[in-house]
Amino acid sequence: MDGDDFIQVSYTTLKSEFALKPLKMYYTETFDSGGINAVSYEIYAVCTAYGLTCTILSTADIANFETNFKASSIAVVNGDEAAALSMLPILSTPFLTNSQAGRAYGYTATAAAASKTVTATTYTAPGNNVGRSIVSASANDTAAGTGARTVKITYLDATGAGPFTETVTLNGLTAVNTVGTNIALIERMDVMTVGSGGGNAGTINLMTGLAGAGSVIGSIATGDNQTNWAHHYVPVGKTCYVVLMEGSATVAAGGLSVNSLNPINGNVAQVQPDTTIRHGTTHISRPLQVPVQIVGPALIFINERPDVATASTVFVGFQWIQQ
Repeated sequence: MDGDDFIQVSYTTLKSEFALKPLKMYYTETFDSGGINAVSYEIYAVCTAYGLTCTILSTADIANFETNFKASSIAVVNGDEAAALSMLPILSTPFLTNSQAGRAYGYTATAAAASKTVTATTYTAPGNNVGRSIVSASANDTAAGTGARTVKITYLDATGAGPFTETVTLNGLTAVNTVGTNIALIERMDVMTVGSGGGNAGTINLMTGLAGAGSVIGSIATGDNQTNWAHHYVPVGKTCYVVLMEGSATVAAGGLSVNSLNPINGNVAQVQPDTTIRHGTTHISRPLQVPVQIVGPALIFINERPDVATASTVFVGFQWIQQ
């Protein structure tokens, strides 16, 4: 991180961000002619992903900073060398305390010059808190079978709280009910243990109802061992930062865009932050100098739009840090 990565904000915004997350705070101060009283502060709140800065001049803001933050902040008193040395604890720690990081990855077939959400299988969020069931299309996906034996479901509840997990032992063609009764928004499903086949022998479906009843929420395609949905749920009370996008396609070049929506309030409009990248048939990875900030509850997902209506498969992903 260098000086160009800092975002100029108001003191009110900086305090709000600092209260929500365990950011590290630094400052420089300018004194009056007598060298006794501070007349301004340049304040920096930083992490490995982004930085915020502001200058305070008013008596009220100076008093607030000195009362509430100065004692726990780090003074930068000797120019660039001291600033660089003060950053070493951050650079040696990949992520902040209490933060999480992850990667969402997926693929999808395309055959039209139209925007399409990248999920390997269709996903339809039920959104309500009830028990579900899981079933395979193959008898080999069972506790002692040659295919998938257990599957972990990662999910949020209907309020956006979580994430929670539950691991289910499969029973082939017979649906197995979940223990959890609050499975509303599905982050992903992963095959955890397998037999000699090394993966799920059939499509594994998560159903809306118990005992295999209802409709399919989402699936693990045969042999995939995971859902491969390029999406991520941000729990309520968390803020997520998309720090990298990546993608490629087998045939058709196109564009990738980050999108988000509120999964628990359908009246909140879907938005597309100003982040779109181009891809071709060679895989690209684009770090985002200014991470995309998305406040939970939210569903972050990737849309891809091919340039031409030619049969192709697109592979995309994004990396995130969340606090």
